[in-house]
Amino acid sequence: MLECSCAGFGNPLPQAIFYALHVHITDFLSTGIIGSCEDQDETDIRSQFDTNVLGTLNILQLTLPYFRERGYGRYIIFSSIAGFSGIPGLGPYGATKFAVEGLVESLMYEIELFGVKATLVEPSGTRRDEYVLHSGGLGWVR
Repeated sequence: MLECSCAGFGNPLPQAIFYALHVHITDFLSTGIIGSCEDQDETDIRSQFDTNVLGTLNILQLTLPYFRERGYGRYIIFSSIAGFSGIPGLGPYGATKFAVEGLVESLMYEIELFGVKATLVEPSGTRRDEYVLHSGGLGWVR
C-alpha cells in the first residue's frame, strides 16, 4: 500500500483511504486565543496560522490529486463566523478564518473543472451544553 504524508503532521496516511472517500471534511481543532490584537504573542499568532490556514492547505494539497483523478468529490471545510465578520478579542483568529475563506473561495474555481466541489461552513457561537439522553432520561448536560 502506498502512503502519503501530510507535511508537518508526521503521520503517514494510507493512499487507499482517499480512494474510498467521496467527501472529505476538513475541520481542524482550530486554535484561537482570546485577547486584544496588541496583547497577543507572535508565537501564538503564528501557531494559529499554522494550524488553521496551513493545516487546511496541507490537507487540500494531499487529497486533491485523488479527487481530481476520480473526477468527482466534495470538500466540506469548516471556517467560522469570525471569517465573515471581525469579532473584538479574536483578531488573529479571525484573520486565520478570513484566510481560510479566501483559500476555499479560490479553490472552488480551481477545482470546478475536475468535477470536485467545495462547501464552506461558517458556524457561529454554539452552546457548550447538550440536550442528551442519559440514564435518568432526557436532560441538559452542562
